Amino acid sequence: LKAVATAGRRGEEGKEKEKRGSSTETPGSSHFNNSIKYNYNTRRGLANVANNIFLTAPIYHYGYEWLENLIPVFGNDDDGDYKECGSSLAALCQVFVDCVLFDAIFVLLMFLSSRVIEGYNTRSSS
Repeated sequence: LKAVATAGRRGEEGKEKEKRGSSTETPGSSHFNNSIKYNYNTRRGLANVANNIFLTAPIYHYGYEWLENLIPVFGNDDDGDYKECGSSLAALCQVFVDCVLFDAIFVLLMFLSSRVIEGYNTRSSS
C-alpha cells in the first residue's frame, strides 16, 4: 500500500513539472533557448574549401598512388583487372604510413594554408 501511494505521488509530481516546464529541457522542446546566434565566417569557409580542393585532394590522389606503387596491395592481372597481390602486412604498412606521414602533412598544410588564405600575418608579432 505504501508503494502504491509513493508511485501516485511521483505521478503527480511529474504532471506538475509538465505544467511549469521541466528543468531538463531538450533542444526539441518549446522552452529551449534559441537566442544563441552563430556568425559564419565566409573567408574561413572559403579557405577550407580552397585547401581541400587545391592541396589536400591532389596530394591524397598522388600520394596514395605513390604508396600503392611503393607497397603494392593490389596489382593488375593479364585482363587488366585488379587482383590482390600483397599481404595483410603490406596493407598494414600502408595504414601506418598514412597515419604517421600523410596525416601530419595534411594537418600542417591545413593550418598553414588557412593562415595564409584568411590573411593572418605569417611573421610572429613580438
